Amino acid sequence: MRPMDLPLIPSFHPATIRQGLSLEERCQIAEAAGFSYTMVNLQEAVAVDGERGAGAFAALLAGHGLSAGGMSGVPASTADPEEYARDLAALPERCEMARSLGGSNIMHFVPNRSSMPEAEFEALTVARLADIGAVLADFDLKLAIEWLGPKQLEDLPYPFRSGIKMALDLADASGRSNIGILVDPVHMWGARQAMADIERLASGRVFAAHFDDFPEGDPDVLIDDDRIMPGDGIIDLTAFCRHTVAAGYSGSIEVELFNPAIRLGDPVEVSREAREKSEAVIAAALG
Repeated sequence: MRPMDLPLIPSFHPATIRQGLSLEERCQIAEAAGFSYTMVNLQEAVAVDGERGAGAFAALLAGHGLSAGGMSGVPASTADPEEYARDLAALPERCEMARSLGGSNIMHFVPNRSSMPEAEFEALTVARLADIGAVLADFDLKLAIEWLGPKQLEDLPYPFRSGIKMALDLADASGRSNIGILVDPVHMWGARQAMADIERLASGRVFAAHFDDFPEGDPDVLIDDDRIMPGDGIIDLTAFCRHTVAAGYSGSIEVELFNPAIRLGDPVEVSREAREKSEAVIAAALG
């Protein structure tokens, strides 16, 4: 089976490569590495159209043979009140952009530590999810909660829960039916969550996915910077792929690595390796 015929298709994510590159450079790299999808920052996309004219961002992607994959751009759960209000006011325009690019969901990150006690942070997060979900619903878009699995952000004083149940509990408490989850192998592993739980707990509610791996090590020590190429580590990515698809998800899967050592490599070569290794793992699991 060809990679494009599989239910999960690797998507370019700029977090994997050297930072500080322009949008044009990133698109060129994604194309040269053989990707057909790319992660989209909706705030950036709206800014491009504002500077260059309506449709400029879509034309740039199309010119490099790219389609929009996963998307970011909703207000952060940790934003201060002014930043949150500003981003919420800008959200309808970002949702319009998402729809124009063929998007169906936008991700929202919830950390496992915060600057406020758990109950207070949970109440704030639920209220913000309700706000964001309501705006997205007006555009027939879904919100995908990405939780943090690895133990990091240790500079923040208060721990917060992690995992599939936590994310779905927040979604349910918001009262918005268009909120589900984003699944990520590293976050599953860091939260000590069984891959079978994706299908068991979240069938029909997986709206987005990332792809990555971890080397051998202590779950209490490894962090995002330790991510490695899919298939090079110890996470059961075969089970991850199978349970993600069984839960009802298909589409782009962003290869998102933050490893500083990997970022030192040639961006095209790193990106091509990320795509090829991801395709090999997915094909072995689902082909």
